[in-house]
Amino acid sequence: MKLFAERENRQLSKRSQRNFYLALTPLLLIVCSTVAAQSQSVPDSPQAPAQLLLSISDKHGKPVSVAASDLTLFLDGQSVPIRELKPAQDVPLRFLVLLDLSNSDRDKLEFERKAATQLFEALSNKPNAAGYLGWFSLQTHVSAHPVSVTDATEWVKRATVGGPTALYDAVVTACTNTLRRNAATEPARRILFLITDGEDNQSRLHPSDAVKAAQTEGVPIFSVGILNPAPIRKGGAALKNLAKETGGNTVLLEGPGHFLDKLLEPLETQYVLTFDVAHTAPHSVQLELKAPNRKLELVAPRALVTP
Repeated sequence: MKLFAERENRQLSKRSQRNFYLALTPLLLIVCSTVAAQSQSVPDSPQAPAQLLLSISDKHGKPVSVAASDLTLFLDGQSVPIRELKPAQDVPLRFLVLLDLSNSDRDKLEFERKAATQLFEALSNKPNAAGYLGWFSLQTHVSAHPVSVTDATEWVKRATVGGPTALYDAVVTACTNTLRRNAATEPARRILFLITDGEDNQSRLHPSDAVKAAQTEGVPIFSVGILNPAPIRKGGAALKNLAKETGGNTVLLEGPGHFLDKLLEPLETQYVLTFDVAHTAPHSVQLELKAPNRKLELVAPRALVTP
């Protein structure tokens, strides 16, 4: 009898364990399903492609062969993978030459005319280039469409000076209208060229507004600075800052002189860099580029606004 009792107890114990596991199985399935659903409901952060126009050269400003693996890109101090790096020479060029025709440039008018004509022609001769022409004093006026070298030359000959100077207002207008990102029907290099003494006495906007507008639209600012005599000279520093913050270039002159080669040299070493950023509301991020293992000269904007 004792043997039968022990056997029956063992059978009852096995049945109890089996019933326990059978009861537990649905609960485990529910838990696993919930965890799987939760893991699937958390999507990866969406990414949006962004592009950056920069110049890469050797220490003497000469073109070099460079690959994406040679560079490290940082946004707000965080390393970001580079998707693509390609030379920009085959990318269409859209440019705006903007003359300062305010009273402070009255004695520089003849040189400005000559400089504008030379610059517009040199840029127009580049492959797949189209140029706009404009001027500013208190207000900014820009051609509605690209113009020919002949039309630009004729217009410059008739240019006259007068009025106060609103340089920073002019930069914002140029970047957010004529040279804005969505103005072109295809990807293009969009560059603003200023011919000015760099002085400003009437802008409603601030230098930081001009920098932000250029960084938002991805427009580097190149300037020919015709400086005023010391001690009233302030414009040179302003033009250098615009170039430094936007990845542009500046040539400062004491008077009429050669400037084209030095001003346009970075165009021959430009690249388009593509990378991914989190697809959030547009916001400004600090940008830094490094070439850890190569001695390269890198010229890029110091910040950009994400798309």
